[in-house]
Amino acid sequence: MRPDGRSLSEAQICDITGVSRQRRKTWVSRGLLRAAPRGGCQRSDALGLAQARLLIDVLGPTDGAAAWQQARSEVEACEPPEGVYVLFDVELKLAAVLRETSAVGELIAHGRPVRLVALAERREEVDAAFDRLCAAAERPTDSAT
Repeated sequence: MRPDGRSLSEAQICDITGVSRQRRKTWVSRGLLRAAPRGGCQRSDALGLAQARLLIDVLGPTDGAAAWQQARSEVEACEPPEGVYVLFDVELKLAAVLRETSAVGELIAHGRPVRLVALAERREEVDAAFDRLCAAAERPTDSAT
């Protein structure tokens, strides 16, 4: 994750990810996300929120949370807009992080049901929205003369 020192409020990262503040607080209390720091939320907080939401939306509240807990550290280490996929074994509740889909065949040869969730597009969208909000906050406002 590229640290750039810029931050947004918790409300702003909730807005750009489509997650209510209450839902985010619930996920924080469950250990899925870190609490909002005093200095504001970083890009990694916004991306983590978006990715956790996508996994929970696609896999359901239990499987999505399990997948995020397993994949979180590896997914967070990926730089946007790098391709990232989470392959979730529905039966064993096991998540694998992939950077490309060429390895899927080997990972599904067991025949159990799996779900493949692509995170890259959502990561790109939230990354760009984070940049736009930060840029807007940095611009001086024109005063009426």
